[in-house]
Amino acid sequence: MSRTFLFFLSASFCVLGCTPSKASQPPVLEADEETTSQIRQLDADIFEAAFLTCDGDRLREIMADDLEFYHDKYGIIATSVDEFLDGTIPDCLRRQSGELPYLERRSDDDTMVVRKIGEDGLMQMGEHSFWLRLPGEEIKKVETGVYTHLWVRDGDTYKIKRVISYDHIDQ
Repeated sequence: MSRTFLFFLSASFCVLGCTPSKASQPPVLEADEETTSQIRQLDADIFEAAFLTCDGDRLREIMADDLEFYHDKYGIIATSVDEFLDGTIPDCLRRQSGELPYLERRSDDDTMVVRKIGEDGLMQMGEHSFWLRLPGEEIKKVETGVYTHLWVRDGDTYKIKRVISYDHIDQ
């Protein structure tokens, strides 16, 4: 046998033998059911406070001071909770007064997953849709998208620290 053939043969065995099998790879660290339920509720609270009740105090309770929000269509929306509130609460109040049309966000719960990031972090991922009601019309879906939220532990709860909202498609 030629040296070249023996080299490739031994290299092939090394690659096959040195590549970790799926069984030896660490498992994906899904959050437990209680934590997932907590994040699902906090997520719902954020969008209720931002779109329906205009509750800046509740948003401050749920969001980290150094919140960052990235959106595929609009770029960097906020680099702090204050900046986020400055843009969100006035629009919410205008929706409440009827100056802007009603808008709501709905999370597709079947697509939501929550994974652990170390001991004090969580990553929430899923799909959501946005619904608009113009005066005198039925509510209709106007956009779908995907989100990734990074949550950090703060005592007995979590605060949202990073938001990435992307793959928005007009309906």
